[in-house]
Amino acid sequence: MMTIYWYPSLLLMALAATAALSAPFGIQSGQGILSSGKEEDGGSSFSGSMLYDADHHVVFLTGSTYGKFWSMQSGATETSSSSCFVSILSLPEEGEGEQHDATWLHANRLGNATEVDESCSAMVNIDSNKLYIGGSSDDKGILTSLRHQGSTRATQYGIILDIDVHLKSPSEQTSLLGGRLFHSTSVQSIRSMVTTSDGETVFAVSEDSDVSHLNPMFPTSQGNLIRENKYGTSKDIFLRVSKMRRKKKLTPTSFDLAETFEPHLWTKEIEADEIRIAGLELLSSGSVVLFGSILGVNEEFAPNDRDGTKDDWDGFITQFDGMDGRILYSYRVDISLGNDDVINGICRQKGQDEVFYVAGRKNYSAFLARMLIIEGDGIMLDWTKSLDAKRDGKNVGLRCAITDDGRQVYIGGRALNGATIDHPTIVQPSHGGDDIWLGQIDVDSQNWNWLKQMGTSADEDLSDLQVDKYNNLLVFGNTNGSFLRQSKGNEMTDVFVMSLARNGESINDHSSPMVPQHSLPPVSQISSSINKSDGSASSNGDLIAVVVVTITFFLVLAFFWRQRRKSIESYQDENQVSKYLKGFDDVEIDLKQSATGGWHGNYVNHDGGLRYFSSTRMEEAVSFVHSCEMSPLTHAAIVQDSLFALDDDDEDTTIRDSSRGMRNGAVEQEDSSYNGLVDAYNNTWDELSQHTLPTQPKALVDVDISDGTEEKEETWGQDII
Repeated sequence: MMTIYWYPSLLLMALAATAALSAPFGIQSGQGILSSGKEEDGGSSFSGSMLYDADHHVVFLTGSTYGKFWSMQSGATETSSSSCFVSILSLPEEGEGEQHDATWLHANRLGNATEVDESCSAMVNIDSNKLYIGGSSDDKGILTSLRHQGSTRATQYGIILDIDVHLKSPSEQTSLLGGRLFHSTSVQSIRSMVTTSDGETVFAVSEDSDVSHLNPMFPTSQGNLIRENKYGTSKDIFLRVSKMRRKKKLTPTSFDLAETFEPHLWTKEIEADEIRIAGLELLSSGSVVLFGSILGVNEEFAPNDRDGTKDDWDGFITQFDGMDGRILYSYRVDISLGNDDVINGICRQKGQDEVFYVAGRKNYSAFLARMLIIEGDGIMLDWTKSLDAKRDGKNVGLRCAITDDGRQVYIGGRALNGATIDHPTIVQPSHGGDDIWLGQIDVDSQNWNWLKQMGTSADEDLSDLQVDKYNNLLVFGNTNGSFLRQSKGNEMTDVFVMSLARNGESINDHSSPMVPQHSLPPVSQISSSINKSDGSASSNGDLIAVVVVTITFFLVLAFFWRQRRKSIESYQDENQVSKYLKGFDDVEIDLKQSATGGWHGNYVNHDGGLRYFSSTRMEEAVSFVHSCEMSPLTHAAIVQDSLFALDDDDEDTTIRDSSRGMRNGAVEQEDSSYNGLVDAYNNTWDELSQHTLPTQPKALVDVDISDGTEEKEETWGQDII
């Protein structure tokens, strides 16, 4: 793990930020969260698409599965064929403290997985009550009953599922109403969709092929139908953009499923040596923008090939008229001449038609590009941000998401084959396999606010990024390792969904020991991210500022108070003894010549009697009611002077507490001739119990007058003679 040096002011900001953010969460499929048991799921699952519903703070997830994890039915088992899954996950709200787990509201396997392969890869929601999910199905699959009698039978159908959502129903939260079956070619698969706000018009892009033989590279068991072609190869694929309208009147079939969409209003095919889809966007004007990558030459969809070669990939952005499918404008994304420029993902700010961001790779260096759509002038490149891997490693950008106010952009990618992304914050090398990485870029400065790489010794991958209503990042992907739970091995693939706070904090940072965390965001970047927080979270930003200023003020105040206190304590230590002795100015001391030399004395009551001492400590406050005039020789100053004066004849000799030899009220007898004198001064002091020496006087050193040796005393002033 990397080491971070926490400076006090930055630590305060980090703590304040943590207090204001919702706790990150993370869930990995594969072990009995939804199914009845806790045993390991024997089937793989693959992530397809994720949608976020801000009104209910939930995410909808879809993909394909061979396992039982997504089945709510008792007795569910793994299958040899793939089926679709759809699930609803309730997210933790901000201010819920240490809650790190989201809550599953619903999950369901769809289709006829015992006989045919089906998968779901795209999804759009109209509102909280309606989902359209796109994907593919073999013959005899989930929507085959919608094929019109006498029409062409396909090997693999494209499908759009029309699903009603009932978030308030505890028993049945999704129900399949019907949908649309695509079979104009032998092989079709819906890869991306957009819809109007009322859900009445849908635009879809599919990967089509006339080749129906099995792909020899597709796995014989539990293959990923979302990322790989089961039939034909990538060179056999072309794209089809279609527009359709939802039917006003629905007629159920014999299988109680309705065909809910009219036939195509228009379609547009795109061909090239090879072509890949990145996404589809619907503008407020009604036009549709298609993003993808092309290998070879196609002047209609990817014009102005600067190098004129057919052996490198270039991105393309094509704008269609939503009414009739005419191409309004097309732009070729050729960032680096003669190199691959591949677009893998797109994102844009809500309600903004003029700005798009595309994530991809330039050869094997990841990039994020900001694209501008200028009315009447087409599309232009504004700026790009690149991210390399160390030691010529391979690194690709996959997905992006943008905050509501457009000030920060999240980007996610994949470091391939044990590569480590090349950035100062990434100090620990990859643990092997393919890792994912995530970062946040400030739009104005194009600088990284934070960046991190995470993964296991197995492979991880990204499918989707979304931003929630707090502008935290939501991540949907795949793992073959123990990413967010302890799995048994790398044979199966699980899906995971997790969140990262705006400052980059994730559940991996502190609560998942099986996860090899490659980096943490530097403290300076945490504070930078806080300072650049989005407008929707401005109240949180104001609160953080108030907390930081308040804590800083009190820390500074405490520092100066402590310094002042030390000064006062030092002064009191030096003056406490003197002040105490001055309290005896009105006490007479009977001084007599000692038989062994020097002086000894007794305190004298005003009635002429001796006052006796005990080993108990005196009261801290010394108070005398009477006063009388005394001889200078009996004044307490004599005692004070004798205690603090040094012997001029011997510079190595210092004065020690004359109570040397007193231990727990007993006398240590060091010299028998001296013992008789000492006994006279060590009777009980009960009558002076109100007199007390200072609680923390300084220790002194005296010289033993009997043998000339030095001895340090533990506490000064316990007994005075």
